[in-house]
Amino acid sequence: VSNDEVFAKLLYDEDDKVRMEAPEIFRVLGKRRPEFVIPYVEQLQKIAETDSNRVVRIHCLGAIKAVLK
Repeated sequence: VSNDEVFAKLLYDEDDKVRMEAPEIFRVLGKRRPEFVIPYVEQLQKIAETDSNRVVRIHCLGAIKAVLK
């Protein structure tokens, strides 16, 4: 299992605090190695539209923005 797959699982953690930080991993990684994050953009977008936590939604959008800039 690759690191990015582990990080992707964290996007669905039961704990809000974990879900709030998981997209930040993708944001930082996306700035340096966008090719690792691009496969997850659709998943991040879906979470940004559906997660019950506002901060999770905002952080997912930030991760997408970092990759697609």
